[in-house]
Amino acid sequence: MKRLDLRCDVRIPVTLIPTTNPTPQETFTRDVGLSGAFVYTSEPIPEGIWTKIIMKLPEGPIEAKGRVLRQSYDGVALKFRQIDEDGKVKLWKTIVRYIEPTVCPFCGSSISSFSDYCSSCGLFINLRSDRFWEVYDSFLFDEKKKQLEKAITRFKLSMEELEEAINSDEVDYDELYKKFNTHVEDLISTCRDVEETIGHRKNLLKNLKSYFKEATEEIFSKGTLVKHARIWPRGYPGDYRMLEYIYLNTPLSTGLGRLLDMGFLRTTLAIAVRERLKTLVRLLRECLKNRVSPSLLNIGCGSCRELVELLPEIKQSKARIVCTDFDEEALDFSAKRMSYTEIAEQVHFRKYNALRMIDKRRNLREFGLQDIIYSTGLFDYLTDDILVKLFSSLYDLLKPNGKLIVSFKDANRYTTEVYHWIANWDAFFQRTTYDIEKILEEATMPNALIESLREPSGVIIFYVITKPS
Repeated sequence: MKRLDLRCDVRIPVTLIPTTNPTPQETFTRDVGLSGAFVYTSEPIPEGIWTKIIMKLPEGPIEAKGRVLRQSYDGVALKFRQIDEDGKVKLWKTIVRYIEPTVCPFCGSSISSFSDYCSSCGLFINLRSDRFWEVYDSFLFDEKKKQLEKAITRFKLSMEELEEAINSDEVDYDELYKKFNTHVEDLISTCRDVEETIGHRKNLLKNLKSYFKEATEEIFSKGTLVKHARIWPRGYPGDYRMLEYIYLNTPLSTGLGRLLDMGFLRTTLAIAVRERLKTLVRLLRECLKNRVSPSLLNIGCGSCRELVELLPEIKQSKARIVCTDFDEEALDFSAKRMSYTEIAEQVHFRKYNALRMIDKRRNLREFGLQDIIYSTGLFDYLTDDILVKLFSSLYDLLKPNGKLIVSFKDANRYTTEVYHWIANWDAFFQRTTYDIEKILEEATMPNALIESLREPSGVIIFYVITKPS
């Protein structure tokens, strides 16, 4: 049986750092490939967990991150998801050094030292040829495209059958949804396999995702929510309209589109976003207690749904709130929403780019000291270096006993295929608590008290940072 990954049996010393328990494990690989490795472990690491790996290769050390694909009694199979070009070159040089020259690296058959192609599986096996990567990449692309084509064809046929059932006299959408979800999971399973096989070949993966989206557009455009998450009419992902759709939690389409909307609203992140709102409301309600005329700064305010839930507390505390966003339509939407409430005079809206808030002096000049600063969702889209500067700057903007409330998606609690393949929602970074807490540490917020908690689904984690009195 041929395999698509080039792999060699070799013991390479590695440092393994699971993001759920960042205690380094000094260990060895059993085998290494371009897209992953099997690593012996002294402590078990659950499947799906992001793990950092530092490989001490003969060509020099490289660092990568990946997910645990499977776990066995003596170690884990790790699939690389993040590895830079320099790391890939060093890894390739190591693999070539250890691959047995008389055996096909794809199917294991004996080969002639003079042959460029394996007589058994037919693949190009001259690893030292200048043409190797061109031929290998072309082969990978063709193989994975064929796999996608078959999965898409199956999916389209199953959707036609569901549409016929929907057009019958009696429609039980809950019952049809079970069948629909099974077909979506089958499609997603193929997408996952494709990504695990060629995820380290970024251009190939990008091309296949584009092909997939084009080939499935006729189906997925029938769902209002999926269509929105594919085209992002506001020009950026995660806009206020999408969040409002998720908060409302009601299908907007008919026919097959209704099943698509139902599926979108039941995704892991959609559920987590609704729970995030509830948790934010609870945190803000607690922060407003016993404060008189507190000042609040809401960064990337979107639709301001949390303020609607806090009308009594805002009115009673006489809070003064500044809501910022770079999207004028979001600001207009929220301003109109607040205009119908009793707190309209207490809430002010301002178009402002959050990236400008890395300047401490400008922040003080533009907004003044704040009792509460909060933002949810926005920080998932910003790079680590920006976040370090931003958190440090916002912390300086707090009054004594002031609180900075931020939230992040925990990459260990969700998978990305639905958002990266079916939708076009891949602009947010996949961070774990390990990554987030490193950012907070680098932000150097002196004497800060940092508490963390999760919303009920466990996917999104909040950090409440308190400046001492």
